[in-house]
Amino acid sequence: MNTPMLKKMVLLSCALAAPALPVAIAAPVRSDDGMRDVPVQAVPLHPAPNVRNTTDDAAPSRYIVRLEAPSVAAYNRAVAAMPTLRAEGIGAIPTRRTGAGRERLDTQAPEARRYADYLQREQAAAVARIGRALGAAPTVAHAFSYALNAVVIELTADQAAQVRRLAGVASVQRERRWLPATDVGPGFIGAPSLWWGQPAAQDTLFANGFDAVEGMAGDGIVIGTIDSGYNSASPSFQAVDGDGRPIVNPLGAGVYLGQCGVPGISDRGCNAKVIGVYDLINSGSASAPYSVEDRQAHGSHTASTAAGNRRRSPLGGVGMAGVAPRANLVVFYACGPAPVFCPESATVGSVDRAVADGVVDVLNYSLTGGLSPWDDNTSLAFLAATEAGIFVAAAGGNTGPGVLQSAGLVNHVEPWVTTVAAGSHTGGATFQARLDLTGPGQPPAPTRGIALTGAVPGTDRPATGPFPATTPVVLSPQFNAADLTGSDGCSGYPAGTFAGAIALVSRGTCPFADKVAAAVNAGAIAAVIANNRTEGTFVPDLSAGPATVPVFMVLQEDGLALAAFLGAQAGRAGTGAIPYPHVRLPTPADVLGTYSLLGPAPAVDVVKPDLLAPGSFILAAVNNRTLPDGNGNPVPGRGADAVGIQSGTSMASPHVAGAAALLMQRHPDWSPAEIKSALMMTAHEDGLTKSDGTTPSDPFDRGAGRIDVARAARAGLVLDATGAQFAAADPASGGDPARLNLASIQDLACGSTRRFTRTLRSTLPAAQGWSLAVTGDPALVAGIAAGTTGFTVASQAQQAIDLDIACDQLPADGAVRYARLVLTAADPALPALHLPIAIRVPPPRIAAAPAPLGLVLAGQPQATAVLTVSNLGGPTLVVDRTVSGTAPYGWAQQPIQDDGTLYGYGDAEFIDLPPTASHQYSADDFLVTGHAPVDLATIQITGHSLQQTLTSMGPNAALHWRIFADAGGIPADHPGGSIPPVWHFDATAGSPGVSVTEVRNSTGLMVDVAHLDLAAAGLHTALPPGRYWLMVYPTVPCTPLSPISCDGWNWSGSTEGNGEGPVQRAPSISGTWTRITTVPGLTMTIESRPACAAPAWLGATGLPLGLAAFADAGVTVTAGAAALGGVPATAYLCLQSNDAVTPLLPVQVNVQP
Repeated sequence: MNTPMLKKMVLLSCALAAPALPVAIAAPVRSDDGMRDVPVQAVPLHPAPNVRNTTDDAAPSRYIVRLEAPSVAAYNRAVAAMPTLRAEGIGAIPTRRTGAGRERLDTQAPEARRYADYLQREQAAAVARIGRALGAAPTVAHAFSYALNAVVIELTADQAAQVRRLAGVASVQRERRWLPATDVGPGFIGAPSLWWGQPAAQDTLFANGFDAVEGMAGDGIVIGTIDSGYNSASPSFQAVDGDGRPIVNPLGAGVYLGQCGVPGISDRGCNAKVIGVYDLINSGSASAPYSVEDRQAHGSHTASTAAGNRRRSPLGGVGMAGVAPRANLVVFYACGPAPVFCPESATVGSVDRAVADGVVDVLNYSLTGGLSPWDDNTSLAFLAATEAGIFVAAAGGNTGPGVLQSAGLVNHVEPWVTTVAAGSHTGGATFQARLDLTGPGQPPAPTRGIALTGAVPGTDRPATGPFPATTPVVLSPQFNAADLTGSDGCSGYPAGTFAGAIALVSRGTCPFADKVAAAVNAGAIAAVIANNRTEGTFVPDLSAGPATVPVFMVLQEDGLALAAFLGAQAGRAGTGAIPYPHVRLPTPADVLGTYSLLGPAPAVDVVKPDLLAPGSFILAAVNNRTLPDGNGNPVPGRGADAVGIQSGTSMASPHVAGAAALLMQRHPDWSPAEIKSALMMTAHEDGLTKSDGTTPSDPFDRGAGRIDVARAARAGLVLDATGAQFAAADPASGGDPARLNLASIQDLACGSTRRFTRTLRSTLPAAQGWSLAVTGDPALVAGIAAGTTGFTVASQAQQAIDLDIACDQLPADGAVRYARLVLTAADPALPALHLPIAIRVPPPRIAAAPAPLGLVLAGQPQATAVLTVSNLGGPTLVVDRTVSGTAPYGWAQQPIQDDGTLYGYGDAEFIDLPPTASHQYSADDFLVTGHAPVDLATIQITGHSLQQTLTSMGPNAALHWRIFADAGGIPADHPGGSIPPVWHFDATAGSPGVSVTEVRNSTGLMVDVAHLDLAAAGLHTALPPGRYWLMVYPTVPCTPLSPISCDGWNWSGSTEGNGEGPVQRAPSISGTWTRITTVPGLTMTIESRPACAAPAWLGATGLPLGLAAFADAGVTVTAGAAALGGVPATAYLCLQSNDAVTPLLPVQVNVQP
């Protein structure tokens, strides 16, 4: 079946789909002696975009049906706000104190169990009602009660629309599939200072006398990871830490959660470290081969970054550990290999289980999503988790190659979630060994400290210890590092040539694998290959015959220096040392990752991201088990000890999750919101840069700054916010997120003086004095007045701070201005605290309503109506009427869904169409109003192709425009059908009035813009009033997806619609139009250019106007019967203003006699 396909280009938030090799390689890779280059197989710094296809809306899909009754976690909040919601007399659910001293919602209490049972009965009744409405009982794939009150069932789009209308249903959403968006890291964010109970050097992971100064390392705190599983055999996840001390299971020895007892659930099973596992991908099947064993690297990497044991890395021999290395883990397998990805039922199910168990303290979520906080199911589940006492860290999201780092694309804008951007720490992507010749005698300086480049990971046997200073180093008898045609080792070496020695050989004409094998056969215990030409560092690839010894490469000049010394010695031999661990090459710290998505949060007035954490070049555990290759063949495992270097906000988020675990152990009385505030207010700001490494970063790059958990543990003040406050902040219900008690302040639509109040709680054992200051943008600082310059707060007491910001005194230029509120304690031992402030006064913006404006004379000499003219921006909007010229009037103005993705709908006629396939058509509606025919001036649409752009097809690319009449909410027919369109035009891209241009949208994605200027093309439309359907489609070659389907060109989706909503059709397959419900409209602009000249019957009073920020005023519009002539008429009242975007706004005025 060839159906129109929904194409979505998705930006990954992490490196899930990328190979997780033991090391990321920045140098070229060569497999033989330089005759060819092979692709670098290292983990990319930012993962490639992926393409996801979804079938049309007529096919059944999984839908999450959320019911109105509150979940278990939200029950107390809902009943407190509305006591009538109390179910069957069930009282408030109590809290309990955990073994770690934390107060949590007691989900095992009788009240919680009774209410959960009640919800299950209500869900069964709801499913029965759905079955009656649909005429068939739906099958429930999943049911949730603790974090969300919802069921997951299969529905078509039409059935989903029916279910939405049923009583007791709060939301019906098609299930989405989210995409997944450490060594030096813990030291860089100050974790060892808490591990050891004393100040530690920034990048130190292990210290002498560790046991004697043990502090807090996450003991007794449980972190849940929602990801792709874990490598159960890895040392990072065993019951005994790298220092030989057992991890303690807070549930008790041998007591586990979830599916630990299911045969085959993992290779090693649960233990005192990993105390619970859930397979949420296969949980809907009674006979599924359940497994949480990671095959994609991502889950192992994030889990070990947050809470991996202290251990020694096989890569470079360095020590590595998670941020909270003695915390316990619960693994939620919610992300399968493509095309499964991370289904919403699995992510919501993971949170639901975490809340239900009442054991998990912290959740890490290194996946995409979170753009609609009060509507998104996973986001609402996170809110419930927060109410239950769980801290949630989430990745801010990643760009991809060719995608620009543009403002406003950050993921996870939920105010209750800690959203994490990614930056660099001091460790780079490469571990480098060094060779020092030690004898005989005193070797010259050029033979000491020589940099060695290791082989492609997995193609040799990496070093696991040092080569001591007495190790023999033997020069090959065939060595010639100046000969491009040399054959050193190509024919082998005499037996014993390198017995027990490091072999120094030269590059030549045979593969590296052959050369090294010959050296090993002659007794070598390691091989150093000297380049035979002048060029930079490259990485030898021995995959043709993996070596059984460590293999290194040196530059030509270093090889010649070594050979000159060794060749002058007896037996062409000397001694040398290769120290171990190897040296990790440094990189500039606190540089924003080029992949890290930027704020501000779209449509939510809170600063996002919240924090920055290390996310570049993060060393952590990866998977042992692997996926089959492209041909379905099994791939050998990586090994239990496998590690890898990856980059992404996915790697940054678990740093914050681990930091939260440390703070929970240190401060069990702190709420999740207080922990977040402590991390934010103590974060580092100085020295942080944008991704160019030079420009200072701002809060939309890194939030409050880069975390320092050691400083956060000493925060003297914290801020709290409740679930009820978060729920009430929903802008769609009149709430204001900017008023939430968060450790940041933002208003990007500020126009007058506004007061922000923040209430802080003292964490200190005694009273403490604090002073206040505001620093930052001079204009903004001048407009901020604090209610006090200082205060003294008693132990555990609260202190409110008022900030009045005079936005009407700031330039209304749309620029964001930044400042920060700084709180300094009288005790210099306490860290200073800061809250970022982001304020924007938008430029004046005009709007008028109602539009069109209607007047009815009804036999009277005059009719009047009030037109409300509004300023949707800052001060001051100046408006007056003009009666000259023409103005563009938009019948459809639907912008592209410019959020870092490309939604598109099949829209093309195909050349060489297979006989079993079909052309694909999409259409969207527009409404012509008034009493006179309309002559359109321009038609423009936007689309894209996954194969080739229309622009690349040149001026002969064929394009077709069709306007069909409406037939009951769908087009009257389709191209080639029996009912002709009311207007049509066929041309090529090079025709007069036609232009096709290739542009990047704001995120750098390539799209085609097809524009038709009807006047330039000599065209007219004269459309009578009514609803119409626009179709614009090219003729393109068929790119076969299968014998029965083609991939062609796709009309881009829009964030706005114009009435009925778009439809699509494949005539050879389906005889009907299918409604598209995933977007409200398709990207299109349809305009006419009416005259502004005022007819004698039209008058207006109340102009000119001067409107303050977000103000409005009425304009009285009149129609006189004497000049009308007794017939209906239409004219346009043109409003001229200082709105730079819409300087001329025509308002259609229609009058009936």
